[in-house]
Amino acid sequence: MKTINNPPVDPSPRPVAVLLLSIMLLFACPPVAGAGEEVRIDGVLHVRNSATPSRGLETIELEEAWRIGGDDEESVLLGLISEVTSDDEGNIYVMDAQLCVTHVYSPAGEHLRTLFGQGEGPGEALNPRDLVITGDGVGVVEEFPGKVIMVDRSGLPLNYIRMGGVGANNAMISLTAADWGGGNLVISGTESRNGDDPGISERRNFLTAFSPSGEELVCYAEAHSRYNFRDFTFSEMEHTPAFWWGFAVGSDGRVFVAPDRDEYAITVFNADGSVDRIIEREYDPLPRSRRGKQRIRDLFLSAMDTMPMEVKTVVEETEPVVDYFHRGLRVAADGSLWVSTGRGLHNDEPGVMVTYDVFDRKGHFTHQVAVVCAGDSYFDSLVLVSDNQIVLLKDAMAALAAQFGSGTTLDSDDDEATPQEIICYNIRKSH
Repeated sequence: MKTINNPPVDPSPRPVAVLLLSIMLLFACPPVAGAGEEVRIDGVLHVRNSATPSRGLETIELEEAWRIGGDDEESVLLGLISEVTSDDEGNIYVMDAQLCVTHVYSPAGEHLRTLFGQGEGPGEALNPRDLVITGDGVGVVEEFPGKVIMVDRSGLPLNYIRMGGVGANNAMISLTAADWGGGNLVISGTESRNGDDPGISERRNFLTAFSPSGEELVCYAEAHSRYNFRDFTFSEMEHTPAFWWGFAVGSDGRVFVAPDRDEYAITVFNADGSVDRIIEREYDPLPRSRRGKQRIRDLFLSAMDTMPMEVKTVVEETEPVVDYFHRGLRVAADGSLWVSTGRGLHNDEPGVMVTYDVFDRKGHFTHQVAVVCAGDSYFDSLVLVSDNQIVLLKDAMAALAAQFGSGTTLDSDDDEATPQEIICYNIRKSH
């Protein structure tokens, strides 16, 4: 009987076997399309996403739940509504910058209470610019002198927060916007001072975390600009830093900031100011249409109409990557980041008002969400108030311009102007 001796087993895998194994793994676990590449540059984590999200596009349609304003004579009287937000119970807060009050509605549309009032007493405001809900209560951001006027959820006055850390050396402080999360109160604004030349105002624009006593804790972003009152030109690039409205604070206190209007690069700061990561996405800025350029000029001229001199304007040729005028960064309850871009707002999809880019907690571009809604993104604004509801704020850009001017509003495309209107929609199942 012939004996066959098996050759000794080679402990190292054969090249062909390795190749076959690699092919099998490739088909078993294909790479996720659109998943971001994580790289470190100078010690900072960058999440580099392609233009294609991993899960594609979802579309949500809306079903009207309730509305206020417009031609409804039985509705609550509205002045200029510039901000809408919500609390963790889904109640919706509507800030009226003209009447200096904030209306609180339940998710079903029941008017629960009215907060604040016009005046200089406790719990009163004269020129509110923004609305912020904190762990202690509700605050309105007063532009000048810069402070946050606080009340509890029932409307009882609390101590106001006056900005003290910034504004040293006789500088004047004006505030623009605020957000809160995880105990981190973050406010944008401007510190301005006049030097030896009374015709020149030097300005430091900031995005800063403040303590409950108003002391500056951490500065996340700043940009310097100048007003020359002898030859005044209002420049979009110089005088409207993207981070004024282009920021959001998550429930863990992290701060999401779009510091550059022309770059899809969102810096995520830890509350202490250290950089957690930078979220990037392949993106080409959208060239501005003639209508878009006129709209932004009108916005600036309306806001600057109290200036006692001729005001010239310089506007950019492209829409900002993150549309900060529409508060283009929002952090959802699950920690995902929703971004409204220039292309997402001014798309040509029939019936779609805005398409959001959605990133997961780690900054990976997971999907886009198209919202079917009868609105005009040049004048109106959508606000995600909960996982189940979204609010359409009609003529939001006109109200924003009027806040900073003498009451002049932008012209819409309608032949006849109508009072502002707020429509709350329930979100139908996406498809």
